[in-house]
Amino acid sequence: MAWKATGSPTVRKQRDKWVVRVDGLDTVTGKHKPKQLGTYKSQRSALAAAREMCSSPSQRLRSGCSGEKNSCLWDVSSTV
Repeated sequence: MAWKATGSPTVRKQRDKWVVRVDGLDTVTGKHKPKQLGTYKSQRSALAAAREMCSSPSQRLRSGCSGEKNSCLWDVSSTV
């Protein structure tokens, strides 16, 4: 299955956990398919993980961050 990111990492609360996800697209079927990158106990650790995904070049390519200054970090902090 091929997958392509269409957004930046977002942090959301799901029940009693914080989840980091990236919206994406299944390139074979063309359907919306988000990818879960991690589950964390605290909001602080989830935000730190999302920022880390935006800061390293290899993770940036997989998570869909553009790499422009403050673009990804703004998306992460504005969704919470």
